[in-house]
Amino acid sequence: MNNPGPNIESSRDPGQKPVLPDARTVLNVPSSPRQKAPAETEKTESFFVFKCAGHFFALKPAWVGEVTPSVFVHRIPHRSGNAIEGISNINGDLVPVVSVANAFKLDSSSGKSSMMVLCHVGGEKFAFETDSIEGMFSVGASRIKEVSEGDSPFIANKFDTDNMQVWVIDVDLLAGAIARRAI
Repeated sequence: MNNPGPNIESSRDPGQKPVLPDARTVLNVPSSPRQKAPAETEKTESFFVFKCAGHFFALKPAWVGEVTPSVFVHRIPHRSGNAIEGISNINGDLVPVVSVANAFKLDSSSGKSSMMVLCHVGGEKFAFETDSIEGMFSVGASRIKEVSEGDSPFIANKFDTDNMQVWVIDVDLLAGAIARRAI
């Protein structure tokens, strides 16, 4: 006669949902040594990472509206040339285009950018031209470091991955500087 398994009905209150045994216990499967116990798990943050002027930058995903192929940037008289490259028509909206290289005082000799990242901050939009999109990264809180005094004022934090150092852009501060025409 087959064993019907553990009796889950007799040990519960009538108003309580049945509790099934853990599949690892029933099948005698050892837990993986790579799994961390719940008490050991670290809080993580997600970041959208892109490369510009040979450096890696990150944005929180909530700030990223879309990634689009680069479009023509129209120069703005007496305004272009600093951190603001000009304006572009992205999906029918005219948005300021920020030069990451100029905003962070980097050498921008890497060539023509192929992609644009459209950011949304409050009701404002602006775009960055990028060399490449690296993707989404989940970073443990212990790996996110404060920036030093000498770093750009538009950098909130930084973190390292196996092969790159990534600067997290303070989009609120950058958007405020754009709105005030401080950059």
